[in-house]
Amino acid sequence: MTSTERARYRGRIGFVNEEHTLPEWMSVAAVIAMQRHHYPRWNQATYDSVAGNYHLLPEQKVGQLSRGERAGFNLALALAQSPELLILDEPTLGLDVVAKRAFLESLLHTNLSERCTVIYCSHQMEEIERVADNLIVL
Repeated sequence: MTSTERARYRGRIGFVNEEHTLPEWMSVAAVIAMQRHHYPRWNQATYDSVAGNYHLLPEQKVGQLSRGERAGFNLALALAQSPELLILDEPTLGLDVVAKRAFLESLLHTNLSERCTVIYCSHQMEEIERVADNLIVL
């Protein structure tokens, strides 16, 4: 697979995991700029809509964000990529009740289901029940 093909496929898939790993030394603005460069279908309105719930400041370093803010930032980044497939792997693990609610509300209030398949992996059934139209239990 060529690097062009990898980039094309990478642009079709969004991913958020429980670690919410981003370079801690980078600012929010720098991460956004990097993502915009890598994802040609970037949707700034989607990013702004989701990230607005977390009151992120462009100059903040990722390492200064709370776990809930990092979760919201990761979700905003993944959704702004305009993915065809979004994989959420225990995205609310370790979040307090308020941060978990904000994350799920952000997910629910996007028009994601119209253009994207979401795979939400979690052992928290109350979360799944809130966001799932179809459910597969493995």
